[in-house]
Amino acid sequence: MEKKEISYYLEIDMEIDSIFPNMFEDLEKLEPFGYMNPEPLFLIKNAKIENFKFFSNGSQNFSGILRNDNSLIVDVLGYDLGINLLNLNWNKRKDLLVDVVGTFRIENSYNLKTVI
Repeated sequence: MEKKEISYYLEIDMEIDSIFPNMFEDLEKLEPFGYMNPEPLFLIKNAKIENFKFFSNGSQNFSGILRNDNSLIVDVLGYDLGINLLNLNWNKRKDLLVDVVGTFRIENSYNLKTVI
């Protein structure tokens, strides 16, 4: 049986290694997001997903902390991505070094502001 390699193509708007001043204010200027105006996609390379936990229906979703060597630390949520993390987590490690693509949002819950 021949092993097939899966590849994906994503159009990345910006590669970042830290959150820069006024980043969220600048993102707000691009709103509203939707049809013909998608949310910008950011790439963070060589980051660790630490302290991840699965929630909702066993391992459907996950939360954790994303950290890189350039002082970037953000909370992350992966909706419907838990199975992908399980596939990466074959050796039962609790922190992984990965390249991550996603969007940023300020989540206001429990009177706390969190970057996700």
